[in-house]
Amino acid sequence: MKRFLIFVLVISFVIQPVFAQNVDLRLTYPETVEKGERVRIDFEVVNPNDILWDGTVTIDESFMNTYAAYIESERDYRRNPFQFSRLDPGRNFKGTFVLIFKENIPLDEVNFSIFLKCGIGPCRAGCRPYFKESSVNIQFFIEKEIEANLKLDSKQFSVYTGETLEVPFTIENVGDIQMRNITVDLEGDLLAEETINISHINPGRSYTNKLVVLIDENVSITSFSSKIVVKYQDIDGVEGAIYENIDIDVLEKKEEKVEDINEIEEEEAIEDVRPPTNGLLYFFIFFGVIAVVAVGVFIMYLFRKR
Repeated sequence: MKRFLIFVLVISFVIQPVFAQNVDLRLTYPETVEKGERVRIDFEVVNPNDILWDGTVTIDESFMNTYAAYIESERDYRRNPFQFSRLDPGRNFKGTFVLIFKENIPLDEVNFSIFLKCGIGPCRAGCRPYFKESSVNIQFFIEKEIEANLKLDSKQFSVYTGETLEVPFTIENVGDIQMRNITVDLEGDLLAEETINISHINPGRSYTNKLVVLIDENVSITSFSSKIVVKYQDIDGVEGAIYENIDIDVLEKKEEKVEDINEIEEEEAIEDVRPPTNGLLYFFIFFGVIAVVAVGVFIMYLFRKR
């Protein structure tokens, strides 16, 4: 009888590691969270075949010690872990770790382990140590924002009164998300003739156009300050804006100089009234010729009469 009992005990110790392979530590948790958010890590010790003794389920102590200043928890899991005294075959043990990773934690993701430590065997006194580890990997959600540049060929412009000014610009989407519902306008002392609307600009792409400004002929101010404003939305409808200041100098249009136009017009009127100089000269020449002919005829008459 004693030999049989000894044989049973030996066999139980031999086959114990095989049964222990069926013990599992299952975890359920969100893979992506925001910093400052309450995170629930649910665990379940699954025990189909064995008797587990004096078990503890705890968080990786080295990780908690390293980042203790950046982690809040409902209780001190290092000093007060989850425990059970006995877990019979077919019974499971469940619990939840609740952690808050503070916004200033210097990590983009956290990687640590949950440990199960217990004894396994038919009796507490004769059980063997059992250890199980399951990994946790949680990434922190980093809110992506639109990154855009507004480029100008120049920020200083000159234009004459009554003329049209064109202001070229380029918008670059240098971020990772699409820009939508984009408007480009001029704000300040001078306004553009119309607002430019752009449906979207994809990441890595750019858009080039020009704003048109009409300068009034009767404007009295010679220097203006305005700014080009680009407003947009991201894919979630969150609005943003970028702008650049510009200066516009308005010059008075130069008039063509004419030498006293009024005097010229008066002189032309006087010349129209005066008789032409050449006509009078021809008149006297004609009269002289007639006189000479008449004298010649008279002299010939006298000679014939004698």
